[in-house]
Amino acid sequence: MKINNPLFQADMPDPDIIRAGACFYMVSTTMYHMPGAPILRSEDLAHWEIVSYICREIADNEIYRMENGRHAYAKGQWATSLMRYRDRFYACFVCHDMKKTYLFSTDDIEKSGWDKTEIDGVFHDMSFLCWQDRLYLVYGNGQIRIVELKEDVSGIVEGTDRVLLQTPTEGMRLCCEGCRAYVKEGFICSLLTGRRIPPARLESAERSVTVLRIFPALLRGERSCMTTCGFREGGSPRGRFLMTGRGTGMR
Repeated sequence: MKINNPLFQADMPDPDIIRAGACFYMVSTTMYHMPGAPILRSEDLAHWEIVSYICREIADNEIYRMENGRHAYAKGQWATSLMRYRDRFYACFVCHDMKKTYLFSTDDIEKSGWDKTEIDGVFHDMSFLCWQDRLYLVYGNGQIRIVELKEDVSGIVEGTDRVLLQTPTEGMRLCCEGCRAYVKEGFICSLLTGRRIPPARLESAERSVTVLRIFPALLRGERSCMTTCGFREGGSPRGRFLMTGRGTGMR
């Protein structure tokens, strides 16, 4: 099947995609719009429909009720990571305005209003990583860090937060972030994105055989703004390699 870009004539930023059976599921960022974190379903990666929302609200407070001059514009839910683990679906995102990270889970990805767990602190632009049957969050901006999750995915394991990789800072308008981490052929792979000065997207792919340290620059490429789709500073800000039924890697 031929797939044409863009997939959507709509604002669907920060995607993460997983496959479950014959269907692909995508999550996107909605920030302060509620219900939030839509889940979209597709059987061919070309045609998508919204089937559920992860959360009905983030918090019942002045910010989200827009009272007393307060609001959550450009805040709220950012860059959700999606995972299927032991026949349950998980999602994780941060809210900088709440200074919290939220873990959600459900048995039915097509049902709205997932179970929620709150973690104090911001694990910015995190990605789930399952390595040797242990779960981690890989996160950060510039300095990429890793922290282990509890076995029941109810929070973090204290004392496990450490630096995984220091990305370039010189000449960067936006240091590398937007991590998407996964395991392929025995390697831990991490996709990161940043922005150089002058504006040009930097796509960085790192890999390792251990969670103790990512070995940098084994595969690193820079993408300038040659394919902007008419938008300023275009490129590929975030995405994930995905295996289709034909074994084709897509991003």
